[in-house]
Order: sequence, then C-alpha cells, then structure tokens
Amino acid sequence: MARILAADDSVVAQKLYMHMFESLGHKTVVCSNGREAVEAFREIPAELVILDVSMPEMNGFDACREIRKLPDGINVPIIMVSAEDSEENIMNGLNAGANDYLVKPVKAAHIIAKLKTFLKYSSVHKSDWDLVRNHVEIAGKYEIEKILGYGAHSVVFQAKDKGGGKDVAIKFITTPEIEDFAKNFIDTASKIKELSSPHILGIFDYGQFVGRFYVILEYAEGGDLAAILKRRRFSEPEAVKLAIDIVRGLKDLSGKGIIHFDIKPENIMLAGNEYKLGDFGVIASRESGTVPLRMEMWSTVAYLPPEYLNETGSVDSRSDIYSTGITLYQAITNDNPFQSDKPAVSMFRQLNLIPPSLKSFDDKITTHFSELVRGMMEKDPANRPSLDNIENILLHIKELHELHASDLPERKAAGEGVKKKLDSLVPSAIRRPHQMPSPAFASKTRGTKLPWEVLAKIVACCILALLLFIGIGYTVNHYYSSGLDSIPLETRTSMICANCCIPIKMENGKELEKEKCAKCGKKMFYCDQCRNCGLTFAHPDIPPLPSGVTESVFGPTHLATCPACSSADIRGF
Repeated sequence: MARILAADDSVVAQKLYMHMFESLGHKTVVCSNGREAVEAFREIPAELVILDVSMPEMNGFDACREIRKLPDGINVPIIMVSAEDSEENIMNGLNAGANDYLVKPVKAAHIIAKLKTFLKYSSVHKSDWDLVRNHVEIAGKYEIEKILGYGAHSVVFQAKDKGGGKDVAIKFITTPEIEDFAKNFIDTASKIKELSSPHILGIFDYGQFVGRFYVILEYAEGGDLAAILKRRRFSEPEAVKLAIDIVRGLKDLSGKGIIHFDIKPENIMLAGNEYKLGDFGVIASRESGTVPLRMEMWSTVAYLPPEYLNETGSVDSRSDIYSTGITLYQAITNDNPFQSDKPAVSMFRQLNLIPPSLKSFDDKITTHFSELVRGMMEKDPANRPSLDNIENILLHIKELHELHASDLPERKAAGEGVKKKLDSLVPSAIRRPHQMPSPAFASKTRGTKLPWEVLAKIVACCILALLLFIGIGYTVNHYYSSGLDSIPLETRTSMICANCCIPIKMENGKELEKEKCAKCGKKMFYCDQCRNCGLTFAHPDIPPLPSGVTESVFGPTHLATCPACSSADIRGF
C-alpha cells in the first residue's frame, strides 16, 4: 500500500487522517507544520502529500513549493486543504504546485476519491468501508480493523481475534462466479486448515458472511514479497532462502493434492523470518489436472505456465514450479520478462520467449542457481526439475554460500567439494537444458487460440496499418511526380495567364479549371519562379499550353527548369 504524508496543525485533523488512511491499509505520517512536512518528505518520500494551508513556521503554499524542488517531489501528487474557499486562495495553491484543492470540512468520501485518482487505487467499495468503520465481527470473534489490500477477485482485511488478542487476516471472495466454486473453496480451505506447515499461511476458519465466502488467515506482519521488491532486488543468498521456503510450501500442498496455481510476489508473505505461501486468488484442488481454456484466468498472465494456454490446459505441481521460477527471476532482476499491459502479449511471451539467464544479468550469480532457475522456467513441463530435486540443489547452493563466506581453509576446501556435487546435480535435474519445448508439447501449444476479441483487435489494427501505408505511399508518389518543389498545388497562391502572362494571386482551394484571367478571360496556370534570374513562368506539369504560346516563354511541358537560364533552382508560389 502507499505511504501518505499529511500536515495539519490541528490534532483532530491529524487523528482523522491517521485513522482513515491506516484503516485503508496505507502507511501514514502526520506533521504539525510545513517545515516538518518538508523534512519528513526529504527523509522518506511519500506517494501522496496532503497539506493544510494555514500552519505555523511554514504554511502549506511554501511547503508545497519546497517539496516540488526535491527530486522525488517533482511528480508526487499534492493536495491542499483549507477552510478558505476564495478564488485567490485556490489559485495560490495551484500556482504553488498543488494538484488539487479541497475546502474544509473534508468528507471521507472526498479523500477516498482522491486516493483513487492520484494513487491509482484499485477500488474501495462502500460495503468494505462500512465493515471497517463499524468494526464488524466475523464468526463471532474476529473484529475487522482495516483494509490490507484488493485483489482481482478478493479483498483482504486485518482483524483482531477478540479471544486471543492476536492479529489475523480475513479474505473475502468478491466474485465467486466459477462453476463448482463453493465446493472447491470449502474443500481446499478444509485441507489447508489441516496442514501444519511453517511455509504456508495457516487457515483458522472459513465460511460465509452476507452471501460472501471468507477465510480467516494467519497474519503476516512483514507484508508481501511484491512490496519488498518495490524497494530493492535480492542477492543470490536471499533468493535461495526465498526459494527454499516456497518449494517446501509447495511440497506440503502437493502432499494434500493441492496445486496453488497462483504463485507470484503478491501471494508470498513474510512472517517473522519465514516466507509463506498465501492466497489472494484461488487455490483450487485439481486432481484431474485439466483446466478449460475458456475458464476465467484467476492467475496473473505474467506468471501463468504455458501449458495452461495449450488445448488441453493440463496442469500439475510442475506448473507451480514454472511460476516460482519467474518469481525468483524477478527477485534477482526486479523484472518479469513476461509482463505486459496487454494480456495477449504476455500470453505470446509465455509461449515463445526464453529470457536471458540470470548469469548474463549479473556475473556474481552462480552458474548453478542461474541454471536451476532457467530449468524451472522450461516451456515443456517434462523438462522442469522436480520439487525434490530443486530443494536438494538449493540446499547445496546454500551450503556453498556458507562455506565460501568462511575464512577457514578447511571450510573453503569443503566448499569445493560441494561445488563438484552441484556440477553433477544440476545437469541431472535439468535433463534438457537450453532447449525449446518437445515436439509433443509444441504441437499442442501451436493449437492454442487467443480469445476472439483479441484476434478481432489484431485484424483491425492490421487493416488500419495497411490503409495508412497506402495513404502515405499515394501522397509521396503524388508529391514527387508533381515536381512542385515541396509546395503542393492546393497550397499555391499564384497563377499566370496563358495569353498575357500576368501573374495574379488566388485563394487557396480554388480549382484550376475554374480560374480565368480577369483581363482577357483566358485560362490560368499555376506558376513557378526562377530563384536565379527571377523569371516567372507556368509550371511545366500543368494541362497543355494554349495555342500561340511558345515554349520560349513557358518552357517545355516535361521539364521543371527555368526556360531563360535553365536553372533547376525554382520555387512554386
């Protein structure tokens, strides 16, 4: 969630901001004057700033100007708040660099609307806000305190267990529209509830509230991996630790016949020093391992395994391995190579793109870890290492890091032994390195069909591009064939009489055949002028010259040169 800086000398206003923003899951910093606000922003930049106009030491206008001078303050949204609603005050605020101006008393709905505008806040539903404001109890013991975040199909709240006093997370499913959703939801929740894994967020309870499915989850105070990756990249030892925790969580899920199918940074939580698999999408039990292609995609396309996109839609635990490989790649590089604003582009990349190795990104990354991650992202599931092999390799890489970190000669010697062990483990676990999918998998993938809406857009874009190129080609051809020295006929303003050779001005847009000489009534022609000798003469590419007019005056009809001095330096006018 966002970091918001609010400055107001009113204690009541400070408490209001603190309560409102933290209830919506945002980190909030409050200040009592403009100078404090500037210093707080300089220390840690915020994603939104709210400034009261009338404050001691430094008013809101001056504070706004100072923040705008800071490197991180150039584009940050700033909202001015004041009891003054005069046009002069509003203009002063906007001229100081504010994006908006609100008049006190400010209603909560107005502030939430600004959050949605300036923070690209996904959604705040009134029913969800009411649950927070009224501290609604779920299952008779969990009191809702604030919103933690929104997913594509869910909203997550932080709540307090009134019995034990501990914090929990409550996830509400917002759109349970998939066939047999209720059965899968309850079946999966009951299985996870029985698990006792340090690498999976525990489930304490589940049920329905006002027709909405919910699940009570263990609260992870460290937030999700996505928030961590916004601040920094991971080193290899950190990524190895992350990978071990994820793989062990997947093994525990696999033991219960569950495929997570939504591995991504947003669903990996940090609780204490352990990374745990959470679920802000849908974990579905798929013993048949088949997913219809037209079924709604709850998983993010940028982490979606390519086998989901083929005709059979067959998935298993190896699908989670693929998504984990992408997550580890992103942790090291801070980039998801399959990410795109357009789902169709992400789908194409998932099926065809082989990203550069981690070793090529950073030569400090060991070959063993780079090859392991590459193997996890193999297009063909048959080429990916198993969960057991991945864990075994990761544990050896972790041991190698620890041995190399020591200054003791015997431990460094032991590290060489571990390295040799890895040299044999990695190739055997990744059976077909650096290869594209097998023919069987590729043939299935080639049958993949994109949604008809996407195909329609692609066809429409191709047609528009074709028409554009035709138009450009016609224009260029017409321009160069006319020989009008960079001035099209329709933009020329002078013509010459074929009988008395008197140039006259004309209005743009008039048709040539309608222009007659005012003196003799003969036909007029567009004319050129020689820059060398100054002679004005009819353009040679106009209709045939009238009888009695010699070429010595007008020049040959097929040449664009001056008839007097033969210079090619002519201009149309």
